[in-house]
Amino acid sequence: HELKRIMEQGGSEAERIRTSIIRAAVYASRSGNHGGTFVGANGETYPDVSKAFSMHGNMRPCNRCKSNKQGAYHCRLRRKHKDPDYDGGDSAGVLAPFFEEPLEDLLVTPARGSTGTIAPGAT
Repeated sequence: HELKRIMEQGGSEAERIRTSIIRAAVYASRSGNHGGTFVGANGETYPDVSKAFSMHGNMRPCNRCKSNKQGAYHCRLRRKHKDPDYDGGDSAGVLAPFFEEPLEDLLVTPARGSTGTIAPGAT
């Protein structure tokens, strides 16, 4: 319920958490560990990354998945469909850079947090 409250309030914290949900969902997809817990940008651990992605990721399934009553997680992260969203958006394009990142860089750890910036001296 706390996650829902944060996301409904919006603002920068909601955006940071949305990004951490997307990163955790792509990690789950790439590692084959669907539906597990994830750590949000606020350091809290939440259950079920696939549900959080579907509810708060602002991603949409393609027309075919929508007509088959499949959600965004199934479409974009299990099936990896690249088709446009049913409403004309580009969820596949938004997700593409996360599929190119090194796998370990997608995770937020409770101790480290995630700022989305490159450490000084890193290339």
